[in-house]
Amino acid sequence: MEYFILLSVVGFCCLCFYSYYVLKDKAATKQKCFHMAVTWGAVLTLFGIFSAIFILVAVFSIITKEWDNTFLLTKAPVFIGTYVSFVIFTKYKKRYKEDT
Repeated sequence: MEYFILLSVVGFCCLCFYSYYVLKDKAATKQKCFHMAVTWGAVLTLFGIFSAIFILVAVFSIITKEWDNTFLLTKAPVFIGTYVSFVIFTKYKKRYKEDT
Protein backbone atom coordinates (compact mmCIF):
# COMPACT_ATOMS: atom_id res chain seq x y z
CA MET A 1 0.00 0.00 0.00
CA GLU A 2 2.90 2.35 0.75
CA TYR A 3 4.17 1.94 -2.80
CA PHE A 4 0.79 2.94 -4.21
CA ILE A 5 0.70 6.06 -2.05
CA LEU A 6 4.28 6.95 -2.98
CA LEU A 7 3.53 6.38 -6.67
CA SER A 8 0.43 8.57 -6.42
CA VAL A 9 2.34 11.41 -4.76
CA VAL A 10 5.17 11.21 -7.30
CA GLY A 11 2.66 11.15 -10.17
CA PHE A 12 0.82 14.17 -8.76
CA CYS A 13 4.09 16.10 -8.38
CA CYS A 14 5.16 15.20 -11.94
CA LEU A 15 1.78 16.37 -13.26
CA CYS A 16 2.18 19.63 -11.32
CA PHE A 17 5.65 20.27 -12.76
CA TYR A 18 4.50 19.42 -16.29
CA SER A 19 1.54 21.75 -15.88
CA TYR A 20 3.84 24.51 -14.71
CA TYR A 21 5.96 24.22 -17.85
CA VAL A 22 2.91 24.14 -20.11
CA LEU A 23 1.49 27.24 -18.41
CA LYS A 24 4.79 29.09 -18.84
CA ASP A 25 4.92 28.17 -22.53
CA LYS A 26 3.36 31.08 -24.40
CA ALA A 27 3.10 28.99 -27.57
CA ALA A 28 0.83 26.35 -25.98
CA THR A 29 -2.18 25.75 -28.20
CA LYS A 30 -5.75 26.28 -27.20
CA GLN A 31 -6.32 22.53 -27.52
CA LYS A 32 -3.44 21.78 -25.13
CA CYS A 33 -4.90 24.18 -22.56
CA PHE A 34 -8.29 22.52 -22.94
CA HIS A 35 -6.82 19.04 -22.43
CA MET A 36 -4.91 20.17 -19.36
CA ALA A 37 -8.06 21.85 -17.97
CA VAL A 38 -10.00 18.61 -18.43
CA THR A 39 -7.20 16.60 -16.80
CA TRP A 40 -7.05 18.93 -13.81
CA GLY A 41 -10.84 18.97 -13.63
CA ALA A 42 -10.81 15.18 -13.24
CA VAL A 43 -8.05 15.36 -10.61
CA LEU A 44 -9.96 18.09 -8.78
CA THR A 45 -13.13 15.99 -8.84
CA LEU A 46 -11.37 13.00 -7.29
CA PHE A 47 -9.71 15.11 -4.61
CA GLY A 48 -13.02 16.87 -3.94
CA ILE A 49 -14.83 13.57 -3.45
CA PHE A 50 -12.24 12.33 -0.97
CA SER A 51 -12.22 15.66 0.88
CA ALA A 52 -16.00 15.59 1.18
CA ILE A 53 -15.94 12.02 2.48
CA PHE A 54 -13.34 12.90 5.10
CA ILE A 55 -15.32 15.92 6.24
CA LEU A 56 -18.52 13.86 6.46
CA VAL A 57 -16.73 11.20 8.51
CA ALA A 58 -15.42 13.92 10.82
CA VAL A 59 -18.89 15.45 11.24
CA PHE A 60 -20.49 12.08 11.98
CA SER A 61 -17.74 11.22 14.45
CA ILE A 62 -18.39 14.51 16.24
CA ILE A 63 -22.12 13.75 16.34
CA THR A 64 -21.52 10.26 17.76
CA LYS A 65 -18.92 11.65 20.20
CA GLU A 66 -16.19 9.35 18.89
CA TRP A 67 -14.09 12.27 17.67
CA ASP A 68 -10.37 11.77 17.18
CA ASN A 69 -8.51 15.10 17.14
CA THR A 70 -5.89 13.88 14.68
CA PHE A 71 -8.29 12.56 12.04
CA LEU A 72 -8.50 15.67 9.87
CA LEU A 73 -4.88 16.54 10.54
CA THR A 74 -3.76 13.26 8.97
CA LYS A 75 -5.93 14.04 5.94
CA ALA A 76 -4.20 17.41 5.33
CA PRO A 77 -2.38 16.21 2.17
CA VAL A 78 -5.73 15.49 0.54
CA PHE A 79 -7.02 18.97 1.37
CA ILE A 80 -3.78 20.55 0.12
CA GLY A 81 -4.01 18.50 -3.08
CA THR A 82 -7.59 19.69 -3.54
CA TYR A 83 -6.52 23.31 -3.23
CA VAL A 84 -3.53 22.91 -5.57
CA SER A 85 -5.72 21.14 -8.14
CA PHE A 86 -8.29 23.92 -7.93
CA VAL A 87 -5.68 26.65 -8.46
CA ILE A 88 -4.12 24.90 -11.46
CA PHE A 89 -7.54 24.10 -12.94
CA THR A 90 -8.64 27.74 -12.71
CA LYS A 91 -5.41 28.90 -14.36
CA TYR A 92 -5.92 26.56 -17.31
CA LYS A 93 -9.59 27.45 -17.56
CA LYS A 94 -8.71 31.14 -17.58
CA ARG A 95 -6.02 30.66 -20.21
CA TYR A 96 -8.37 28.60 -22.38
CA LYS A 97 -11.06 31.27 -22.20
CA GLU A 98 -8.52 34.02 -23.03
CA ASP A 99 -7.55 32.17 -26.23
CA THR A 100 -11.14 32.03 -27.49
